[in-house]
Order: sequence, then C-alpha cells, then structure tokens
Amino acid sequence: MTVDRSRLPALIEDRVFRFPAVTRAAAPGGPALRIVEQHDLPVLALLLVLPVGAADDGPGQAGLAAFTADLLDEGTGELSAIGVHEALARIGAQFDVDTGYDATVVTLVTLAKHRVRALSLLADIVFRPRLAPEDVERVRTLRVNRLRQLAAVPAAVADVAFARELFGAGPYGHLAIGTTRASRRSASPRRGSSMRATTTRHTPRSWRPAMRIPGNWRPWLPRCSVPSRHGPVPHVTLATHRMTHARPPAGQPAWS
Repeated sequence: MTVDRSRLPALIEDRVFRFPAVTRAAAPGGPALRIVEQHDLPVLALLLVLPVGAADDGPGQAGLAAFTADLLDEGTGELSAIGVHEALARIGAQFDVDTGYDATVVTLVTLAKHRVRALSLLADIVFRPRLAPEDVERVRTLRVNRLRQLAAVPAAVADVAFARELFGAGPYGHLAIGTTRASRRSASPRRGSSMRATTTRHTPRSWRPAMRIPGNWRPWLPRCSVPSRHGPVPHVTLATHRMTHARPPAGQPAWS
C-alpha cells in the first residue's frame, strides 16, 4: 500500500464513546460508594478517596499528610511492612497512595475473585496501621534523603519557589512532600490521642471518605461485610511539634 506523505490523512467519522454507568450506593456507617461495572476483564480497582491532603498540613507541619500516607503500608496489626506486601502479592494486588493538596487517594488493584480479601487488607492498611517507631524513623530518613536530592534538581526547586511566591504562607504554599525541617521535627505517631495540630482531619475517625470501584464488581457486593481481625477502628494520629509558619528568610534554601 502506497502512502502519500505530502498531504494530511483524511479525517474519519468520530467514534461514539459511551461512558459506563455509575452506580451510587451508601454503606451503613461507611463511605459513599461509586461503582463502575466493567466485566470485560476479571480485574477490580478499589480507590478510597480521603478528603485530607497537603493543604491540611497546618502551620509548621509541611508534609504531614504525605508522611502519614507513606506510613500506612508499613505494617498493620500483626503484619510487618514486608508482611503487608506479601499479603498483597498473594492476591496479585498493586497498592499505591497518592497525596494531593485536597485529597489522599489510596488505590488497590487486584483480581475480582480476591475482592473480599482485598477489602479486608485495604481497611486494615488505612484504619489500623501499626506505626511502629522503627518504621516511622525509617520512612522519615527516606523522606529527608529524598528532600536533599530534590534540593539539587532545578525543576523541583522552581516548583517550591513558585508555590511560595504564589501562595505565600497559605495552605497551598508548600509541596506535598514538605520540607526537611518539618520532616525532622515530626514526632512519632501515637494511638488513642487527638491530632496535635491545627487541624484534626488527619485522624481517620474524622474522615468522610468516598470509595470508587471501577471493574468487575456487582451492585450487591457493597452490602457484604468485610471481615475485621482487629476490632473497632482506633484513633491513629501523628503528633507534631508546633512551629511558626512563615515565609523563609531571603537566601534560605528552598527545601530546608
């Protein structure tokens, strides 16, 4: 077949794309549910949208939401961090946490036949994290080292400078990853106490999450109970030192 590259290809008729229907449901005492049924593949995606993000970090606590999110899969109940990911691997699941300014999205993708186990693991990871001191310190060290690396990346430094210049000391005036100083001064997580911060929205009991479920899912399944091995959902909080949230002095490194 000869192709004439001297002229643009002919336009074809627009294809009709129909978005799948969204089923809305509500679990008693649980999140608002949005279900998108797609049965072409036996794959299921669970997206838990938590209405808390970097904008809720509070004065002097830049990076608190992202730091808390990074700790979720570092162990739960009797499972260590390795144990959690081994449990996810046994059902062929992919787990991810993304912290934005206004929301944190926890995603778990797996085969539809493992849906009950996937929901149980997701509930344990989000609402019953172990928060062992050694895990907290390891994650803190990784974050501080990452911030040091970003300090040498011109594009990253520009992002920090842009946010500070545009939003100043407001809730959007820092990146989700936070700063080296705030990461170093964050205290260890505590159970059974209220959030020692300006906002308490980082406490899971105060969240009003929404669950998005695209994939091979039936409408009646949200009414299934999810087995729990650890009893009622505890308060899981991250206490931090209060610091003055102000524009850094001229000449101070952007990531400090």
